[in-house]
Amino acid sequence: MNTLNPNPISPSSATQDERNWAVILHLSVLANAVAPFAGFAVPVIIWAIKKDQSAYLNQVGKEVINFVITCAILGAIFSVLIYVVIGIPLVALLYLWCIILPIIAAIKTSQSENYLYPLTMRLLK
Repeated sequence: MNTLNPNPISPSSATQDERNWAVILHLSVLANAVAPFAGFAVPVIIWAIKKDQSAYLNQVGKEVINFVITCAILGAIFSVLIYVVIGIPLVALLYLWCIILPIIAAIKTSQSENYLYPLTMRLLK
């Protein structure tokens, strides 16, 4: 049993279309590379459209949005820490973290595995 989500919906019970949308949700975080704030706006829009159509997509969407919020909060904190030098490596690590984890999440989701982003604040439950 998952302690973060006591009633997780298994991706194996989701349809192929739902799993495809879940992969898109995870990868939509990478939209920041195209436009500022797109990595937040795109997942929120997809989640808002799909959350009532599928409990599984609602669950995945909340996880993705929680991850994006966590990255944004840490980015703001680490940016301030740049003035005391320690923020420079922290921002670099966070940048990699926010690129690599959505890719891993998309791969795991495509393989019908639940993926919870590590070290993420779960604000939406």
